[in-house]
Order: sequence, then C-alpha cells, then structure tokens
Amino acid sequence: MSLEIISSFGASHIDKSKYDSSATSEAIFIPWVEQKNNEDPWLGHLTKLDYDGDIKWMKQIGNADTITSETDTVGNLYIAWSNSNQSFVSEIYPASGEVKWSTEIFSKHQIQDLKVVGSKLYAVGTFRGAKTPILKAFEKTDGTILWEKETRTTLSSVYTDVQSDGTHLFVSSSSQLGISGQVYKFDLSGVASSEWFGSDSGGNGVGLSLIHISEPTRLLSIGDAGVCVEKK
Repeated sequence: MSLEIISSFGASHIDKSKYDSSATSEAIFIPWVEQKNNEDPWLGHLTKLDYDGDIKWMKQIGNADTITSETDTVGNLYIAWSNSNQSFVSEIYPASGEVKWSTEIFSKHQIQDLKVVGSKLYAVGTFRGAKTPILKAFEKTDGTILWEKETRTTLSSVYTDVQSDGTHLFVSSSSQLGISGQVYKFDLSGVASSEWFGSDSGGNGVGLSLIHISEPTRLLSIGDAGVCVEKK
C-alpha cells in the first residue's frame, strides 16, 4: 500500500493538525491550530475537504490551543475548542462553516474529544490546573448542558478520547503520575462500571487512545506502552 498526498494547507508557520478529524459521506473536516510566532496565541482553524482533496472552505475559529470535531450519522458537524480563558462547544453548518449554535462552558474545562450517541453529544477532557478528568453531556440540537462529572483520582489527569458502542461510553485517559493509563466504561448517564489499566515501568507518562470498537465484544486501545485488545 502506498500513500499519496491529495491536499495540503497551513505549514506557513507552526501548525499542528493532530486533533480528531471527522467525516460525512461527502466531506472530511480537519481541525488544526497555528502559531505565527512564539509570542503569539495559538489560532484554531477548521478546514473542509472533499474526497478529491479540494478545499471547500477554511474557517478561523478563534484563539485556541485545542480543537476537536465530530459528525453524526445524518451529517451534522460539531466542534469543541479551548484556550486558557475560554472553552466552547458548537454546531457548525457543514455547507458553509458558519456557527449554528455555540455553548460557552467553564473556562478551565478543556475539551479533548467529542462523541455523538443518539440525541446527545458527549465531551471529555480535563479541568486545567486541577488535573481532574471531566465528562460532559449536551443536547446536540441546541447545546444545552445536561450534566457534567469530574473524576478526582491520582490515576488519571485527563480524559483523552471517547468512543461508544451505542449503549456505553469508553473513555481513555492519561496518567497524572506518569506510570499508567486507564480506559473507563461509562453508561450514557455518566456512571462508571468498569476500568482497565495500562502500565509503563519506565514512567514515561502513558496516555491511552481509543482507536476502534471493531465488533460487539472488542475494544482496541493504543498507548506508549503498547496495544491491547479488551473484551467488554
């Protein structure tokens, strides 16, 4: 298998596109951040590509050091972005890139990933400064915050990724102590029912990321310490 670059953008300054992209049947949406100079704030962007690699639009979201995106089964598009003073969750019109609604959340809640399940939008991340993982639920039609939970534990400082099988949420985390990572299983009301551990004897600050729920009883996670397949 060979890889071919079909489109490129950014790269004129210090750009990062490591954040979660999303897609519909017609387009790919890529969130990325840019810093023109070391003293300047990071700027968040969202770019829409068709499957030929042509740029359909590119929007600057605002000052943002993290930004992530998610789409649902009917083609709706959602983003979350944060800087040191503000955090927002928004729905974006896929055709134009304009904002449909935007909900400002507590400024210290930094969102790392989003997942749509049914009529709800779930967000995971961290409480900046406190190093406390957070899980939030929103009404996806208007951004109403339904509930939020903080997990005070020395085993995880940030929830990094969220996936779902339609009935539960599977959330990966990064270790606060730099010796392990965890994957948590929550029901859709935010109640934790299971957790799995990863370990790193070298103390390199493991973070686990969920890749794919490949079949009804399998969950794949990957991190600095290796890859594991968990039976749910």
